[in-house]
Amino acid sequence: MNQSITIAGIALVILGLFIPIIGWFLLIPAGLIVIILGLIAKEEVKAKPAESTKTSCSIEEVLLDADLVTAEMEAIAQKITEFGNKDNPELIDTYVSLLKDANSKINVAEKIESSLVIILKDFESQLKAIESKIADLKKSRDVYGVHRESLELKIAKEEAERERLKANVEKYRKLLDELKSKKDLLTNILNKELGSETIETIELYLKTMMKYKEKYGEKGEKKFKQNLSALLRTGISRKDALERLYHEVKK
Repeated sequence: MNQSITIAGIALVILGLFIPIIGWFLLIPAGLIVIILGLIAKEEVKAKPAESTKTSCSIEEVLLDADLVTAEMEAIAQKITEFGNKDNPELIDTYVSLLKDANSKINVAEKIESSLVIILKDFESQLKAIESKIADLKKSRDVYGVHRESLELKIAKEEAERERLKANVEKYRKLLDELKSKKDLLTNILNKELGSETIETIELYLKTMMKYKEKYGEKGEKKFKQNLSALLRTGISRKDALERLYHEVKK
């Protein structure tokens, strides 16, 4: 069809060359327009298989991302749980980095979870449709008494496809459950570590306390907490109070 449109356009152009005035000003421009339309339609047809391939690649990408993020969340959760003394100044940056990574991976996991849900629903829909198709084919054989090799081959083919879809549904459901489980675990650990704080204020709190200890020795922690409480009673925000104490103790 698209090739016929292009050929028709070429024919108009050729015809226009031999017809003075009308051909030059009407047929040739019309022919060129038809050729362009034919080429555009041809490119659109070519693009459709590429789109299907892209969808397939996207599913594989979601699989890889889900598996990787699940493993990363499990590892981060274990590291935070195992984390020792936060009073060690050398470990503060590592601890804060773990909290930031945990928050980042939870956000990524939520996006992947949404993609997995969509993919799983699609496979479940395909499975439901093929089970209905198999039921109709078996009805032809068992109820109407149709006995043909083509019917048996069709049933066998659809049953094989059903098993493939079942395996996909099971695989994606398992992956989704594992992703959600690790995400919920890491979320609970992060919430426990943060309490009512943010990652930024925790980082500032620990670093300020370390500065007080460096400057005032054993009494540093007690002095820091007293100064912080005094500032908070004035109505200043916790973040502003910590920033003020940090800059003062650095002098």
